[in-house]
Parts: sequence; structure tokens; C-alpha cells
Amino acid sequence: MDKKVIIFGPWVGEFSYELSWWIPEIRKVRNTYYKDFNCIAVSSKGREILYSDFVDGFIYYPDDLESQRKYPSTYGEHDPLNGRDIIPKNFQVFIDEIVKHYQDRYEVYNYQPGQMPIDSSRVFSDNPYGEFINYTSSANVTDEIIKKIKFDNDKDTISILARLKNRENRIDGENWNPKSWSKFIQKLIVELDLNIILTTIRNEKSKGGTLNFSKYDFYKQYNDRIKEVVIDGETSVEKQIAVLENTTCSIWGGTGAVTLAFFANTPVFTQQTTDNGSRLNFEWQKRLTNNHENVEIFIKYKYGKEFYDSSVQEMVDRFSDYYNKLRKKQNEKS
Repeated sequence: MDKKVIIFGPWVGEFSYELSWWIPEIRKVRNTYYKDFNCIAVSSKGREILYSDFVDGFIYYPDDLESQRKYPSTYGEHDPLNGRDIIPKNFQVFIDEIVKHYQDRYEVYNYQPGQMPIDSSRVFSDNPYGEFINYTSSANVTDEIIKKIKFDNDKDTISILARLKNRENRIDGENWNPKSWSKFIQKLIVELDLNIILTTIRNEKSKGGTLNFSKYDFYKQYNDRIKEVVIDGETSVEKQIAVLENTTCSIWGGTGAVTLAFFANTPVFTQQTTDNGSRLNFEWQKRLTNNHENVEIFIKYKYGKEFYDSSVQEMVDRFSDYYNKLRKKQNEKS
């Protein structure tokens, strides 16, 4: 037996933890300790681009198994019975079957989330363990997205990710009022004369996603200034990166997943809670964004009701200031 395989996974935790800590960790582990091994990563459908620079194969969960993910939390799934984050038995069975499949031909090693704890010392570190790189979308996916987001006007186009997450049927404290999002988007169109790309991620159980604005009055009223890109399928994350790369800037609600814009090194404005906003100013993040050259993090309101009810006009004013400065810089460079 002259071949060896390292299998990383299964990842069942939060997307932001996967993107910011798990993938940089295993990239460095693979490049340091398993250079001569074949390498396979196991995660959710659509995330292959995040692993593609250092793995030889990517396996995603079949739809019936993916649908059983209920409460992603840090590096696993939250178990309310013991209050811990764990790898559920059904996902452990899945990875065990993959290991068994390769054992007839290879010497197999399985490296799982949590072997190197993703604890507060890493999450709050300026320079956590790992190798961090920028991502870009492929030509094929880029062409697909450019066609989808093309408007019949010469106005600037921005993308919006209106984050929505409910935990066990409770409104999460980083949600912004859907009515506020609606008013905000209308003001961006009317007052700033912008085209809007709504980045839509289907909201499932406690996994989170985005608001669906298709039934809102403003969506119908300004349908010539709004387009939707649904983030799904085998290239879902790559589509999202392509949207970021081909719009003037993006606006994100309160979520750690905003770091995807950092990894794409694209201009981004985000409102974050006072509880979590400081987690977006670490040295490793600034290295990805030229010292946050085109990043604006608006931090003022506490997690919960204060954030949920925060002012629409204040958001418009803060974003307008950011946008005008960004366009000035972009015009000076062109």
C-alpha cells in the first residue's frame, strides 16, 4: 500500500466558522503535514471553491442528509440536551462510510473539526493558526453572473445580503427588522439612484439565510431596478463571490459570514452589533482587504431589540457617506 489519503471533515458547523477558521486551519495542516497525501474535504454542497486550492477531491452531503442539519453552531451542531456543539451521529456514519470506501486501496486518515479547538483564543486572535488566501470566481461562473445582474441602464449596481436567522423559533439578536430593510432598499433606489442585486439564500430551520422580498410592494414597484441571484447548487458560494466581484459594493446585515467579502477583497458596508462587531477588525482580516481599505463596519447598537429596531435613516446616511467616498476613490484610480 503506497498511497495515503487524508480526509478533512465532516464540517456541519456555521459557515462563518468554516470560512474563517476551519478551512485556513486544514489548508495549513495539509500543506505542513500531509503534502504527499491525496486530500479530500467533506462539507455542504456549493462550498468546493473554498477548498479547491489544496484538496484533490470534494464530497458534499446528499440532499436528504443535508436536510437533517438543524442547528449549526461553531464547529458542529448544537445539542440542547448537553449544551455542547457536536458532530451528529448521522454525519459521523457518513464520514465513516467514506473512510471505509477508501481503506481497501489507501492508508486513510480522518482529521475532524475540533481536533484543534476553535475556541475563544482562536476566534479572538489577530493571527490564528492557518493559511488565509483571497478567492476569485472562475470565468464560467463570472460570465453566468454578469448576464444575470445586467440592467438596462448605466447606474451603479450594489448587492445586498439581508440576513435572517431564527434560533429554535426565536428571532436571532442580529436580525434587522424586515420593514426596515424594505424602507432602506427603497431609499437606496430613490435617493441614491442605485440598482440592487438581492443575494438570496433559502432560510432553513436554524441554519439561517436571507429575507425573501419577492412579495413586498417595493419589489414590484421597482422591478426594473432590482434583480435576485439565488445562491444554490454546486457553485453556490462561487456565485456569491462573482456577485461581490461584479458590483460596486455589497451591504450585509449582522453576520460573521460578511468575511466572505473580505476573502474576495471586495468593497463592503455592514452593520454589526456592539457585541460582535469587534470580531471583524483582526489583523488576519485586514491582510485580506489591504488594511480594510474599502471596508466600513457600522457598530452602534446592542444585540437584540436595540439592533432590530435601529434607525433606517441612520443606515442610509452612513452608507451614503461610505458609498460617496468609495466612488471618489474608484474614480481617482480609473
